Amino acid sequence: MLHAMESLESIGVTRRRISREEYLRMAEVGILRHGERVELLRGEVVVVSPSGRPHAQSVTVLNRMLVHQVSPGFDVQPQLPLPVLDDSMPEPDLAVVPRGTFDAYATGCVLVVEVADTSLRKDLRLKAPLYAEAGIPVYWLVDVNAREVLVMSDPVDGVYQRVERARPGDVLTLAGQPAIAVPVAEIVPPS
Repeated sequence: MLHAMESLESIGVTRRRISREEYLRMAEVGILRHGERVELLRGEVVVVSPSGRPHAQSVTVLNRMLVHQVSPGFDVQPQLPLPVLDDSMPEPDLAVVPRGTFDAYATGCVLVVEVADTSLRKDLRLKAPLYAEAGIPVYWLVDVNAREVLVMSDPVDGVYQRVERARPGDVLTLAGQPAIAVPVAEIVPPS
């Protein structure tokens, strides 16, 4: 008798997860092709969601604003791997990191930003706990479809303790970065 395709977990198959070092080695030797849009999340290689026009516009505008507003001791890293845990290396849309720290910059990262149009569930359910577990103090999740930003802060034991919604008319700020003032209306598409 034929059965419908079942998930590996449902039939008792255990996956072998990979480490960040193995993931980097896979890229070095060409197992992961140059330019392939993937990231390492909880030991699994995950395809990065394609970005549409609202996503691209939001990332571009937000990147420009943060680059001009961030304190001199910090850089804005756009869509680059962020080594947060031994089994995870997500590629947030933007990260504010200490200037000149290219190997361990998750340690001093003060903000990560994900812009979601098709990736909201992944960004909320997979990435938020990763960023919180890594101790990144603030996570902005820009939901272009709902025209709002979830501002998550105060990570404790892999969970952000504070979650606030910012909508057009609100201005995003960041503790320790007095010049940062990002109007939500400018980073979400018009209704």
